Amino acid sequence: VDDLLRLARDVADPLILLMDDADSMPAATARALTEALPREGSPLRLLLALGVDARSSRLLAAFDALDPLEVRLEAAMSEEETGAYVRARLRWSDSTLTERLDAGELRRIHGLSGGIPRQVHRVAASVLAPGADEHARDLDRKRRREDWMGTPIEDDL
Repeated sequence: VDDLLRLARDVADPLILLMDDADSMPAATARALTEALPREGSPLRLLLALGVDARSSRLLAAFDALDPLEVRLEAAMSEEETGAYVRARLRWSDSTLTERLDAGELRRIHGLSGGIPRQVHRVAASVLAPGADEHARDLDRKRRREDWMGTPIEDDL
C-alpha cells in the first residue's frame, strides 16, 4: 500500500486503482488497504467493482471506516446500451466482426444476455464467432489427451 501511495501524486490528482471482481480480494489485502489509507484527503482512490452478494457486503463493511461513496449499477443494459457496448468493444478489438452487426443481431445479443455485461460477452462471442467455443473445447480435450504422455524427450544428438 505504501508503494501505491508513493505513486499517487496528491489529493487534487489522485491515483485511481480499479479492482474488478473486488469481492474476490483476500481479507488480508482489504485489511492492509483500510489500515494504511488516510481517512481523509487520500491521494489514492479505490474503485471497486463488486457483485451483489454476501461476500461483497462483507468487503464493503471492511471499507466502511473510509466512508466510501457507493454507486449501485444493478439494472441491466437496455437494448440500445447493449448495442453501443458491443460496438465499442469491437472497435477496441479492431475486429472486422463489426460489419456483421445489424439491428437484428444486436437485438438477439441483448435478448439472450438480458443486458448483463458478463453475459453479453459470452453471447456476443457465440453469435459473432459460432463454433469458437466448440473449437476451444476440442483443443482443450486434445491437449488433455496428449498431456498424459508428458513433454517430448529432447535428444542432444
